[in-house]
Amino acid sequence: MSRSDTLRRGVEILDAVMAPAGFKFEQVHEGAYVCGRYRRADRALELHFSDSLRLVSQRIGDTVVMHDDFMRALVGPSGGRYPGRSPEPLDDFRGLRTDLREHCGEFLRGNAKKWRMVAERALLDPRRFTVTHEFLQLEDARRDARTAFANREFAKVVALYEPIEKLLMPAERRRLEVARERVRTGRRDGW
Repeated sequence: MSRSDTLRRGVEILDAVMAPAGFKFEQVHEGAYVCGRYRRADRALELHFSDSLRLVSQRIGDTVVMHDDFMRALVGPSGGRYPGRSPEPLDDFRGLRTDLREHCGEFLRGNAKKWRMVAERALLDPRRFTVTHEFLQLEDARRDARTAFANREFAKVVALYEPIEKLLMPAERRRLEVARERVRTGRRDGW
């Protein structure tokens, strides 16, 4: 199934809980990561999708919280059904639908008082982070560098990794080191 078909089917899964609450879906970004959101008045459920559902955030007014952080603050350390561990991409949409149906009625239809209390608690969690366009670009660069490395396009790996070198993980730093050596020597194979 193509990425656009998977996203379309995922939105159909979420429509079962979002549409009756008056939310409408719109796609807001296309690229390596597709960004879409359900909106109703000052509320939004934002979805970031590549080969599977990646990041999900809830927003009411100026308060934005990652869905998984919200669920940990609401139900405890195990969190909700999303994100799951299934290799089937649509299972994350199903898990998110279950979380929304069983735990997020205040977000969907309520006055948001309880939602805001839980969201504020979630925002104190040090594991949270804010999804920005820069974050998406960083993830695109990382993915493109991995692909270039697999394709032995070592100059491209260097060009992609060098601007973000301070942010690289150990495996990425090793890829950059190997790519630099390959560019310097002109060798494409061997260690």
